[in-house]
Amino acid sequence: MALFGVIDAWAAQPQGLPPPGIERLTPAVLAAALTDTARKKGIAAPAHPLFDAAADLEAAGQAFEQALHVHTVHAALDYLRVQSESRLVVRGQRGYDSLLQELAAALDGPGGPTLAGTLSRRYPVVMIDEFQDTDPLQYRLFDHMHRAAADGSGLYLIGDPKQAIYQFRGADVFAYLAARNTVPPAQRHTLTTNQRSTGRLVGAVNALFGRHPRPFVLDAPGQEIEFYEVAAAGRREKAPLLVDGESLPACEVWWLPHGGDPVSKERASEQALAATAARVAQLLSLGAAGRARVGEDALAGRHIGILVRTNRQAGQVQATLRRVGVDSVCLREDSVYQSAEAAALERILQAALDPAVSGALRAALATHLLGATAGDIAALDGDEAAWERHVALFQNARRRWLAAGPLPMLLGLMEEAGIIGRLHASPDGARALTNLMHLGELLQAQAASRPGLDAQLRFLHDAIAGVDGVAENQQLRLESDANLVQIVTVHKAKGLEWEIVFLPFVWDENKPRDAPPFEFHDPKDLAFTADLDPSSVHAPLARKEDLAERVRLLYVALTRARQHCALPFGVINQAERGALAWLLYGGEHLSALDEAAARAPWQALAAASDGALVLTDPPTEAQHPVGSAPQVGQARTFAGHIDSRWRVTSYSALAVGAVGADRPDHDAVDAGAVAVVEATNLALPEGSAERAGPLSIARFPRGAAAGTSLHSLFEGIDFPHAHGPALGDAVAQTLARAGYPPLWQPTLERLVADVLDTPLDGQTLRLRDILREQRRDELEFYFPLARIEAATLNRLLEATTLAADAAALRFDAVEGVLKGYIDLVFEHAGRFYLADYKSNWLGQSAADYAPEALRAAMAEHRYDLQYLVYTVALHRYLRLRVPGYDYDRHFGGAYYLFLRGMGPGQGKAGIYFDRPDAALVRALETALCGGA
Repeated sequence: MALFGVIDAWAAQPQGLPPPGIERLTPAVLAAALTDTARKKGIAAPAHPLFDAAADLEAAGQAFEQALHVHTVHAALDYLRVQSESRLVVRGQRGYDSLLQELAAALDGPGGPTLAGTLSRRYPVVMIDEFQDTDPLQYRLFDHMHRAAADGSGLYLIGDPKQAIYQFRGADVFAYLAARNTVPPAQRHTLTTNQRSTGRLVGAVNALFGRHPRPFVLDAPGQEIEFYEVAAAGRREKAPLLVDGESLPACEVWWLPHGGDPVSKERASEQALAATAARVAQLLSLGAAGRARVGEDALAGRHIGILVRTNRQAGQVQATLRRVGVDSVCLREDSVYQSAEAAALERILQAALDPAVSGALRAALATHLLGATAGDIAALDGDEAAWERHVALFQNARRRWLAAGPLPMLLGLMEEAGIIGRLHASPDGARALTNLMHLGELLQAQAASRPGLDAQLRFLHDAIAGVDGVAENQQLRLESDANLVQIVTVHKAKGLEWEIVFLPFVWDENKPRDAPPFEFHDPKDLAFTADLDPSSVHAPLARKEDLAERVRLLYVALTRARQHCALPFGVINQAERGALAWLLYGGEHLSALDEAAARAPWQALAAASDGALVLTDPPTEAQHPVGSAPQVGQARTFAGHIDSRWRVTSYSALAVGAVGADRPDHDAVDAGAVAVVEATNLALPEGSAERAGPLSIARFPRGAAAGTSLHSLFEGIDFPHAHGPALGDAVAQTLARAGYPPLWQPTLERLVADVLDTPLDGQTLRLRDILREQRRDELEFYFPLARIEAATLNRLLEATTLAADAAALRFDAVEGVLKGYIDLVFEHAGRFYLADYKSNWLGQSAADYAPEALRAAMAEHRYDLQYLVYTVALHRYLRLRVPGYDYDRHFGGAYYLFLRGMGPGQGKAGIYFDRPDAALVRALETALCGGA
């Protein structure tokens, strides 16, 4: 039955592929299927040419699938190469790889010899440093040019294959080896003097790498990387590292003891981190006490580098150092766009783009930069004043963004929202502030080519998504250039050096790759190869090359030290696969050794190094010298006086007596007024008049959120063209941003038409006729505020029309700067007017917005003070901008437009107008500005 099933499956397979289950008919599977009882009875597996053919077919099928896999990968790579090049051409861009490939094609083409000769004559002598980081194509280009060179020319390749660690960037040490192999031995020159380190440290490194016959693993002909013992130049001995007058060992190995079983990687990490932090704290304490010195200088943080493999390890080291009171900085290669601050800034920009969008604003408040908790955000549903403050905060940010760009917007928001203090109080505050300022600078640099707010936000979104890759200017910056310990990845540390280097994770090795692709270099021609066969015979070769690179990483890490390095080791899980285990144990199973046998190679190495290397126990916090532990500083007592009267204030602050308010006035709200859509608005009876047509504007939601939406709507529309689809789109966007349902669309469209078409002066003055160039929206002003008291303003306001109905002002004396925002300033018939939109709900009918009702609302909220302050601000502005300005001739007056009550056929309902007397405006200006 099994045979017939296989045949049926074969019939259903695509042509050329073996049937599923064919392996069940192979001799090997049939033999394995025999039971022990059958074998004991001498029963053999069935044999037949069909079964042999099945085995051949299965092998052919596997070979076919492997070939198909390889073909698919090659086709995909070819497609990607063609597409990447063609898309660069379309965009008018060329990459470095493109330039190299084009030059290679030109050199291989008909004019290649002529081009090579021209290049070699132009550059007769070529010196390439760090050549171990080249790739085969780069080497081929220079080799081609060099062979065309005339006598007297030369190609000098300078590199150290022991430091080839950038394979992940495309560097290929085998290209260096191939170049080396073409050079006769007489033309190879080796540097034998170390200029960086002390003689004892050089001796320790010589002892470690010299104990293995092939320390850099590779041993195939032409692939060898030899280790030459070198001598120290003796420069570092002129400024020795001394602790209490004594030299430290050049290299300390901290042995992590184990109790029979290998130490887990987690436990080893804890011990290594604790030991490193303890020793760093100890040395810095001794340096602060003058007991540890580098030449004439006290040992300090800048003398110490801690090298790690990954950014995660860097974070662990920094957190551990912070717990023992040691400040540090991380030098990383990852992009600032991948930081938490980038994600938070994207939310903040989204909120600043349109503060009326409730969801975006709440998301911004929830970031760690603004620090609102879930409870804080939930509480905003019942706290209109708090919500209004947040909306105003982001409206201010939006204005700065429009006026000056993203960086000034960010700086202002950081100050106004207390971001700087909040981050300074957090453990990673310095890192976060550095990232935030870095992001602001990058966005500001992009603003010139992306003038729109949406375009700048899109750029940040794409950068976070990694659309354009990681450029050098995006790499994380040091959070401080102060005298601090530096934590650096080994790849980033190449070329750097410190007096003292710690390698806390030098033992940490990952499990070698046991699944394809297996990447290696063909022993015949050193060509880079990837084998996709899961059972590949090349897997050991790939693992050997991986180990070779890890040995080179170890060499680079150890040679970053000038005078002292320290590292932990022991019988640790998976450490036997690493570079140190290779050098000390030669591939022997470390986990099978007892404590004495595991320590023996290190002890032998210590003896061979003449004491330059020592094997010792890990340091602990108990090893701090008495009184040398880092001291917690105490803040000095401030004995000065800060005049709290000087500040930035506003009309709102003066009107309510809460000095310090600083936000656009987007409508007061009565205590208990509902700021969300009432249930009755959304559940009208079927067949009702309002259900059949537009809802009454009287039923539109009340409060600051609604006011903000209406202000935004009028600010965004072009008055003469606010009708038809243009108005419909503007209203739809306003409703969507505020989270109101679309059923309000007809209501707001009618509201806008009513407001724009109502004659404000009862005759010809309509907002509908005001062009964009005749108006300024949300005009922000500042002017100096002399010391002012409530009594002074109350006396001046006694002459106003609302004084008899308004409560007296009560606020503490204040001075500094008076700030505000005028909703609308416009020009008509040679005169300038200011207007303020009010969405206050005064009642259901037009009678509730009659002049007497408006007078009561104006007096209740002290809007008289508001428009008088606005009048002074506009008066001062026009005096600077209008030639021959005269208040009586040029100032038209102040309109307060109560939007819910206006209509073309309703006379002056919803319109409050005043034109303050010129003498009052001058007296108020003198009182506020002190005659300035």
